[in-house]
Amino acid sequence: MPAEIQGVFAEGKDALVAGRWHYWRGQKLLKYELDSPSLSTLQCHLLCAVYICGGSFHNMMNSTVGLAVSTAYMLGLHLDPPSTMSEKDREMRRRLWWAVYLMDSKAGMKLGRPFMLSSSYAMPSLPSDTLDAAVSSGSMFAPIGQNVTWLSYNLHMVQLYIKEGQALWADHEAQASSAGLLNTQAQSFQEWVDSVPESLKLKRQNHGQPISTDFTSITFEPFTPPWLQRQRLLLEHTYHHLSINIYRPFISFTLKPPSDSIAEELAMRCASHAIMLTMITHQALIESTLFDGWHEAFFCQWNAVMTLVGFVMLFPSSTISNQAKQAIELAILVFDNFGAKFPVAANAAKIVRDLFVKIEVLAKPSDLASNAAIISQDFEASSSSSVSINQSLSSHDPFDAPEFNLFDMAVDIDFWNSVEALWPEFDNISQF
Repeated sequence: MPAEIQGVFAEGKDALVAGRWHYWRGQKLLKYELDSPSLSTLQCHLLCAVYICGGSFHNMMNSTVGLAVSTAYMLGLHLDPPSTMSEKDREMRRRLWWAVYLMDSKAGMKLGRPFMLSSSYAMPSLPSDTLDAAVSSGSMFAPIGQNVTWLSYNLHMVQLYIKEGQALWADHEAQASSAGLLNTQAQSFQEWVDSVPESLKLKRQNHGQPISTDFTSITFEPFTPPWLQRQRLLLEHTYHHLSINIYRPFISFTLKPPSDSIAEELAMRCASHAIMLTMITHQALIESTLFDGWHEAFFCQWNAVMTLVGFVMLFPSSTISNQAKQAIELAILVFDNFGAKFPVAANAAKIVRDLFVKIEVLAKPSDLASNAAIISQDFEASSSSSVSINQSLSSHDPFDAPEFNLFDMAVDIDFWNSVEALWPEFDNISQF
C-alpha cells in the first residue's frame, strides 16, 4: 500500500495480520492436502510460515515450518532429482528444498530451538543460477553481467546459511580456545564475501568496502532495477545478521573477555556487525521502499539493538562504544518507522528509549560488577536471533521493576501480543 495511507490503515488494526480471514480459509483448504501434498502445498506452507512469523505467533510458525519440512520429505526433495526429470523440474525441486532449509534455519535461530533439518542427512545439490536455469524458471529478469542472474542471490544466500561452527565455554581458558577456533573458521565468511559477484554487492559511499563493517553509508543506484537492489540489500543485511548471532556469545556478563584477547576482538566484531546492520536498515527505510512490508528486517533490528545494549553495558569505554550508542538511537528511529505500520514495532521503540536512558547508569565501571552479577549468564549462550538473559533483575536494580526480565525484552517483544489482541474475531474463525 502507498506509504501515506499505511499509517491510517494501521490505526486500531495491525498490518502484520491483515488478511487473516484469507489465511484461515487457506488453512482449512490445506488440510485436505495433508495426505497427498504437491509442490504447491509446500509453497503454501512456506508462505504461511512467513505470514505467521510476521504476526509474531512463534509456536504456530514453528509448527508450520515443521509441516513444510515433513512435506518436503514426503515429496522426496531431500534426494537429488533423477536425471530422467527435466532440468526445469530438477531445479525447481532443488530450490524448494533449500527454501525449506533456509526457513528451518531462520526459525531455529529466532526461537533458539533445534533445527529440524541437518546437513548430516541426504541433501540435493545446490540450486543453479545459470542463465539457462533462470530462463527455464519462468521469470524474465534480464541477466546482470558476470554470469549473474536473478537466481544468483538465492544461491549465495543458501551458501551463507550452511556455514557451520559453534562454540561453548565454562571459563577463560575454554573461552579463549573457543574464540581461537571460531576465529579460524571465520575465514569461511570472508571467503563467502569474496565469492559474491560485484553485481550483487551494495555499493558504499566514500569508496567504502561492500559487505564490510567500515561504517560507511550505502549507495542506492537510481537506475538499478528494484529487484536487484532488494537482493543486494537483503544479502548484506543477512550477512550482518548471521555474523551477530555467531559472535554474540563473546558478549558475556559472567565471563567478560580479557582485554586484547581474541574473545574481546570477536565481541567487538559482533558489535560492529550490529552497528552496520542498524545503519543499513535505517538508511534503507529513509531513502528507499525496499524494506516496505519486509517484516523480517524489524526482527533482525531488534536482535541487533539488544546485542548493542549488552555490548555498551559490558564495554562502556571501547573504541566503538560511541558508534554503538549512536546505532541504538538509530534503531529507535527504525522502530518508529516500522511502528507506523504495526504496534509491535511501536512498543519496541518505547522499550529501547526507556532502556537507553538507563544504559549510562548500568555502564558505569563502579556498577558494572554488581550489574553483571544481576544479569544471567545465559546472555551469551543463546544461539537464537534474540539475546537471551533469563534471570530477572532484583527489586532494587536501576530498571525499578521487581519482575523485570531482560530475556522477555529480547525475545518476547513479539509474545506481548496475543491472538485475541491481534485477531479480535479469533473466536469466530470456526465459521470459516
